[in-house]
Amino acid sequence: MRSLDRLLAATHEAEFFVLICQLVNVSDEKPLSAKLASIQTPGGAGLQLTVRQAMRYRTNDGTLLQWDTTHIFTLDEQGELSWWMPDKPVVTGLKNIQASMKQWWEKEPATPVFALLA
Repeated sequence: MRSLDRLLAATHEAEFFVLICQLVNVSDEKPLSAKLASIQTPGGAGLQLTVRQAMRYRTNDGTLLQWDTTHIFTLDEQGELSWWMPDKPVVTGLKNIQASMKQWWEKEPATPVFALLA
């Protein structure tokens, strides 16, 4: 089963969060880094997975490579799951995240994060 299918088949927030944490930490050859941290959320204590990607930007002098935060997944002690991406509204709840992820996969399957999920 593809990793994306496993995420889409997750039946509860903790299962999804554990799977996404495992997926972003598997591959050293991908231009990704991930950090898991404990945080305080409005819903109480939580875990936050921050995913950073090496992004290339064209400049007058050539190409600039810099690490940008591209995804933040949060799971609080109440079991609320959220997904943040730059310039997008925060998606909250397992079913909403799965629907958004499926829609994004269909539009942009070649992004580095989704390359891990193929």
